[in-house]
Amino acid sequence: MGRAFIPHIITDDKVAGGQLIDGSFKFEGAGSLSRTPTSIGNRKQFTFSYWIKHTNDKIHHFFQQRADSNGSQQFGMQTRTHTDGDMDDIIFRVLAQDGSTVMLLDSVATISDEGWYHIVVANDTTLGTNTERTKLYINNQRITELHSPVYFDQHYNTSISNTVRSLLGCQRPNSSATISNHLQGYISQFYMVDGQALVPSDFGYTESQTGIWRPKKYVPKKINNGTTWSNNVS
Repeated sequence: MGRAFIPHIITDDKVAGGQLIDGSFKFEGAGSLSRTPTSIGNRKQFTFSYWIKHTNDKIHHFFQQRADSNGSQQFGMQTRTHTDGDMDDIIFRVLAQDGSTVMLLDSVATISDEGWYHIVVANDTTLGTNTERTKLYINNQRITELHSPVYFDQHYNTSISNTVRSLLGCQRPNSSATISNHLQGYISQFYMVDGQALVPSDFGYTESQTGIWRPKKYVPKKINNGTTWSNNVS
């Protein structure tokens, strides 16, 4: 049996202070959003951050980026069932494939359909330590207990920021051109940050009065492009 993941969850009776999780988009098990980038970004370094609340315990695909062909490269995030003995637990998965699985993070911790969860996936395949290349956080806690993880090779170019379709709230299975596994629930404050592997504190904070993890406005960080502004340093 999996270990229950019980962070501070934001529910209707925990709303004192701080920014509420507003502006959410409701998915009702049928619709989805899609976007195809017109130019290539940084395929090695990026961050996803979003708040999610699902309304049943089936498999939900929150995000997937892949080309419309079987066996194509893909990157996705979802909840799914994991059978442990006679129990079916709901876990969180981050997956990348390119003919075969090239990265897989399945959380040992289980989640429920109660309240909101803040998900952060930070990726940097340039790092030397394989376990640091993809980091999964749920409500400001890094998830390091994983079922049989697979890590990216160093300097691997993912499908993220490539000129292929991104789907939010569903997936396109390998065996079909028809999208499926539609999300039933809510997504709010969805960010995809190109070129930087960030941490949860860039998107949220712990409220001092309650100890509850809450969203905050994301302020983009400037990247030093290597320009030397002055050599008169003493």
